[in-house]
Amino acid sequence: MDFSLFPAIPDDSPISFDNRSTALRLCGFRRVFVPFNGRKKKANAASDLASRWCDICGRDITVGTGGDVNWEHHLRSKNHADNDKLNGPKFKKLTAWFTHPQSSRNVSASSSTLTDNGTTDRQQDTIDVDSRSDACLSDTAMDVDGLPSLTTSMTGDPVGEQSGPPSASLVEHIRVLAADLPPTIPLAMKEDSLAAFSTDPVGTFRAGDVEDPWEMVNTMLHSVLGYAATIHTILPMICHGPLGVEALCTWLERCFQELNIDLVLVESRLEVVCQALRKW
Repeated sequence: MDFSLFPAIPDDSPISFDNRSTALRLCGFRRVFVPFNGRKKKANAASDLASRWCDICGRDITVGTGGDVNWEHHLRSKNHADNDKLNGPKFKKLTAWFTHPQSSRNVSASSSTLTDNGTTDRQQDTIDVDSRSDACLSDTAMDVDGLPSLTTSMTGDPVGEQSGPPSASLVEHIRVLAADLPPTIPLAMKEDSLAAFSTDPVGTFRAGDVEDPWEMVNTMLHSVLGYAATIHTILPMICHGPLGVEALCTWLERCFQELNIDLVLVESRLEVVCQALRKW
């Protein structure tokens, strides 16, 4: 293209480069190539100000280039723990599951199925257990009352009707699920993950340098169960015996009773443990 057709723009013209680019485009140029002036822009320092939103604290937490390390430090901080106690989690409480136990005995006559002999597979509450076992049922009928119930503790009382606090009911519920595990689950050894809970939580707290026992409990749960624990990460840890799930239950009992740990603070992680136990 013959550039002589366009008026020359002197270098000392008050027209800026952007204005000259606009003038050239008005003259017919669709694309203007900006020459490289030898200066580079400074590196974007936004990563130094990177932040994450904390639902518990209700504010942005600056994590910078440290990322997960700084975020983990915030989650272990005393301010976060205090806010967690005040605000609590935003999800449905696991303890609400215990408040309305459904008894398998309260079944209406319309929901009972008849066997070949005309008897029902569920007998009325007034019938004695021995008489139920003597009832003539078909080969395919199943006595649902004979199956273990998740709402019934090892003592036979519904979990939701126990007189103890919700934390004790939850620990008992974990024990019930552990007792229902198949015999193929191995016996826990001292090198297994859950064996770490066979320690004394009160002694660990007193020997540590933290002011709040919740910080010790939170660190312990993170180190053993994992920060982002899932059913698939918990399943390989499950073992029988005093160094297995029973060690976790005993450790939790002492934390609730002697260190006054609020159930709300550990509820979400214990829910994952219960889901993993049911998975078996």
